[in-house]
Amino acid sequence: LEELQEAGQISEIRQHLLKQLAANLKAERSLSLNAGFAYVPVSQLKIEVGAFYHRISNQINSIQVATGSNNRQIFTYQNLPKAINTGTELTVVTTPAKNLELSLGYQYLVAKDLSVAASIAAGKFPYHSHRNNETGETRKSVVSDYWGIENRSRHMMNLRLFYRHTPTEINASLRVNYRGKYPFGDANNNAYIDSYDTFVSGFYLINASVEKKLMNERLSLQITADNIFDYTDRLIPGQAGRVLLLGLRYSWF
Repeated sequence: LEELQEAGQISEIRQHLLKQLAANLKAERSLSLNAGFAYVPVSQLKIEVGAFYHRISNQINSIQVATGSNNRQIFTYQNLPKAINTGTELTVVTTPAKNLELSLGYQYLVAKDLSVAASIAAGKFPYHSHRNNETGETRKSVVSDYWGIENRSRHMMNLRLFYRHTPTEINASLRVNYRGKYPFGDANNNAYIDSYDTFVSGFYLINASVEKKLMNERLSLQITADNIFDYTDRLIPGQAGRVLLLGLRYSWF
C-alpha cells in the first residue's frame, strides 16, 4: 500500500481496517451443521428446504483496505477469531410446460463475528459507542446494534427461466439475480457495523442468452447479454456495466 500510495495509485485507505491486521493469518477451523429435505408433490415440481449453522474459528475473511486511483478495489485478508454463518435456503424447480424449466433459489444469511459481539457486551473502546452521524446523537452500544460482517447480504435470490425449442434447436435462458443490501464500511468509527454505517443498496442483475445449434449439435452460436439494464453503483467499482458477448463453439468429437 505504501508503494502504491507513493506512486499516486491510491485514492483512499481505510485506516480503521489496517489497524486490525497486526498478526499473520492462522488456519481456520469450522464445525458445520446442515439439515434439509426435498419434497416432490408431482413430477413437474421439486422443492428443497435447508438450514445451516457454521461456527468458525479464525475465519479467513477478505476485506477491502483501499481503493485504487482507477477505482479498483484492493483487498487483503484477516482472521475473525470466532464467527458464525447461519441461515436457511430454499430451491424450487418446476417444468410448467414441455421444454420449459423454471428454477428459484433463495438464501437468508446471518454472518457475525462473535468477538465483536463480546466486545460490545463488555463495553470496550471503541465498541461502546453507537452514534448517528446525521443527528449527532450518541448512546451506549448494545449487542443488538451489531449488524454483521462486511460484504455479507442477508438476502440473496436467483430466478432462472430456460426454454428449448426442439424443432429449431434453439435454447434461450433468462436469469435474474438479486443481492440484498450489505455493509460497505464503518462510517461512525466504532469498529463494528451498525445501522448508521455505509451500506451498498440491494440490486438486481438481469442476464439473458440465446444459443443456436447446427450441424448435428457440433456447432453452436451463442449471444449473451449480462447486466441488461446497465446497473452500476459507486460503492461497487468492480461491477461491470452492460456486457454483450458473441460466442462460437465447435466440437470435433
